[in-house]
Amino acid sequence: MVTTAREIGIKSRIGLLTIFIAGALPAIIVDFDGSAYSFAAPFIISAVKLPIYYLGILVSGYAAGIAIFSVVGGFLFDRLSPKLTVISSILIFSVFTISTGYSTTAIEVLISRLIVGFGVGMFQSSSIGILGDTNPEFRGTGVMLWGVLAGVGTTAAPYIFLPFLPAYHIPFLISGILGFIVALIFYIIIPPVFKKEEKAKNPIKMAINRYTIYPLIAMFFFGFTLLNILGYYSEYLIKIVSFSSSEAAVLISMLGVGGIIFGLPAGFASDKIGRKPILILGIILIFISMVFITYSPKIISYS
Repeated sequence: MVTTAREIGIKSRIGLLTIFIAGALPAIIVDFDGSAYSFAAPFIISAVKLPIYYLGILVSGYAAGIAIFSVVGGFLFDRLSPKLTVISSILIFSVFTISTGYSTTAIEVLISRLIVGFGVGMFQSSSIGILGDTNPEFRGTGVMLWGVLAGVGTTAAPYIFLPFLPAYHIPFLISGILGFIVALIFYIIIPPVFKKEEKAKNPIKMAINRYTIYPLIAMFFFGFTLLNILGYYSEYLIKIVSFSSSEAAVLISMLGVGGIIFGLPAGFASDKIGRKPILILGIILIFISMVFITYSPKIISYS
């Protein structure tokens, strides 16, 4: 059972907003790192002298870390301290996002991206859980604040990287430093809002039912789409469509602008009219945008 923020005496709107913002801050570093890697991937491959297919291997390692440790993060969220889970996994993430920037061999880069994925998988699931459960009346708004701050990270990363290219070490160092700062803020502001009570005997069986199957399938295809963007989008824009690094930075940053603009309105709407129509609308928009991303650059480039 969850002890909400209101039940521990945080009743003011400012107090709740502060917790929401602090709880969503990990989203900035997740998407800053993801956008940074997406933009810098061709330069990392070139600097470490790896064959081009390593774009897929590295993003697959990152995805494997997220997939495995999202389960671990959810388990720790239910049975241990969510706050401790988030902070420790952010620290792991921070060390290895820095390591990504300073790796000099294929195995170093692969291990760095795998363990970054471990960290993301653990604190992403736990911090989103905190946002959803801190104030159930505004669950949608709290969770969508994650989307807004994720958009900030996605939008900022390419512009921070651009002045350093083809070098990319310092921006990954910045990513790690941001992670340490977020961990400290999280530690100071987030209260221990959860308590352990009766445990489900079979939580996996309870979590998978006819109401969750469709969102799980949707998330599978979302992850497939997202990780293809993370792995190949920059290479596609620069090498295939022949955009400059500056033009590619603008286009990649646009992936975060939608979250900044529409994240909170979507959260408000999901609290007012229900989450199902917002989820369906989001799936439709992702489909349309991916078709546009795939085909419009060719039209623009060769017209």
